[in-house]
Amino acid sequence: MTMRVAAVIVVVLVGCHHKAEPPAQDDALAHLADEACACRGATCRDAVRARWQAATGVEPARKDPPKMTQDEIAAELAEASRLHDARVKYLGCIEPDHGPVRTIARMTEYADRACACRDPACAAAVKHDEDRYLQDAWPQQDGFTDADKQQLTAQLRRFTVCVRDMMPGSDVGSPR
Repeated sequence: MTMRVAAVIVVVLVGCHHKAEPPAQDDALAHLADEACACRGATCRDAVRARWQAATGVEPARKDPPKMTQDEIAAELAEASRLHDARVKYLGCIEPDHGPVRTIARMTEYADRACACRDPACAAAVKHDEDRYLQDAWPQQDGFTDADKQQLTAQLRRFTVCVRDMMPGSDVGSPR
């Protein structure tokens, strides 16, 4: 069982899950994922990103999970799987450079920029850029090889050290 499937099962059983979206919402998210794939510029991607975030807000659970039937749990898992598939497609297209080589290169650039900073304002700006990039790129690292993950981790550590030097007490390096 993959970590992603295990996480979905835990979320459903514990009760901290998103409200199951009706099929129309599934279709809308799939359509947004298709739109993201058709984007050719940052303006389009930003518009699709804003609509995606508005459409996927967290809502309270529908029912107390212990009172859910096996069929309800299965239906919720199926819906979560469809939403996950749409999200993976969306993330792969909204910023097409989230493959391992490009992600490691981008993190190297952020680490270089952070280490070149000489004041907290500079470090804060680089951290903001890195946070925004990782918002979409981070989930994609599940498909990276162990060697890719090690290289990415090395750059993240370098980035963290440099930002902490410029911004003592910041939350850089805390779990995402």
